[in-house]
Amino acid sequence: MTFGPFLSFQTIAQFPEKVRKIYQEHDIRIRPRSDLARMLDLCTDIDSTYEMLPEDIRVEVNRAYRVLHAIVDCADQKVIGDPLRRIAANSLKLGEPKPSSGKDLLFELELLQYMRYRRLTAQLGEPDIVVVAPFGEYFVACKTIYSLKNFETQLSSGTKQIEKRGVGCIAFNLEPHMFFEQPLRASNRREAMAQIKERLIELYDKESWRFDKKLKEGRLDGVMLMMSCTVDVPGHSFHTFTNTVFYSRSNIQGTEAQRRFEGFRSAMSGPLTTRRMFPAQ
Repeated sequence: MTFGPFLSFQTIAQFPEKVRKIYQEHDIRIRPRSDLARMLDLCTDIDSTYEMLPEDIRVEVNRAYRVLHAIVDCADQKVIGDPLRRIAANSLKLGEPKPSSGKDLLFELELLQYMRYRRLTAQLGEPDIVVVAPFGEYFVACKTIYSLKNFETQLSSGTKQIEKRGVGCIAFNLEPHMFFEQPLRASNRREAMAQIKERLIELYDKESWRFDKKLKEGRLDGVMLMMSCTVDVPGHSFHTFTNTVFYSRSNIQGTEAQRRFEGFRSAMSGPLTTRRMFPAQ
């Protein structure tokens, strides 16, 4: 899947002005040498400069417009002020193993953005995203993984957040630098998606015993593993592809927990054009 519709360069070129205006409205300064400032510069006049850019800069542009797009789409959130500050003040660079609260916030915004594309009613809120479901509020804890050494710690942290609220799941964003050099090259779209999914399944299998323990104890409803990667395939050069796998186990977890997570999974899966709603319980 992708996080949203593909955009024209003319549309992307409008994002820098919109983002600067959003920051001005919230009285937040963007430092000239910050990563966000560079992203604004990269996307300015991109409709007339893209074809002249070298490959490594095109990968940066692909990341930059996603960042700006997420900010624009989520600017109406009541609590957007703190995310804007953290995004402006922290590293947004790809491929860094060191955690960054700026990149953490970007994953939350992108996931919220995708939920809204699917017509889910959702907003930023503790622990990270709150979805309105037929049975009440459904909570999502978002965790970005920069190194697999930290996976267990992040799983434990997310589980505590969900357990505190009673219902919900953890969404893990796996940084692609742990598995691929970008752009990821493939002969076609299906092959690219298969390569991303293969890495997710490897982690899925490796960590399943940890997931099972949390599910059996009733501490969370399920887990999402997600990875977004810039790809270079014929007809889709330098687009971002995102693959997601969902983890739950009907044979070891409670019926209600399984039902809630399946409802969430159904609402988040399938072609974007289907825009399925969170089904009633």
